[in-house]
Amino acid sequence: MSPRCCVTRRRRGGGGTSGLGLRFTSVLPQLTPATDLGAAAVAGYAARQGVDVATFLDGFGPVLTPEQVGTAVADLVIDPGHDRGAYMLTAAGLSPVP
Repeated sequence: MSPRCCVTRRRRGGGGTSGLGLRFTSVLPQLTPATDLGAAAVAGYAARQGVDVATFLDGFGPVLTPEQVGTAVADLVIDPGHDRGAYMLTAAGLSPVP
């Protein structure tokens, strides 16, 4: 059984998690140069488009910071109003993925 299948089954209440109050939520963060991994990705995408990093990032608006990610994840954990399965995270905050 694939890992994805197990997570999906558990999310639906199977796999021994029924009644435990667990919920699974995906967070899809905006690409950011604020981490080593993000900086490498941004540089690669900019090079692929033939522009410098600053020009590439101009199209993104404000840069998502690690602190914003931490705050958003904490909000997801403590706020029961965040009941969607997936959220996009940008510097503007969380928005449900349709």
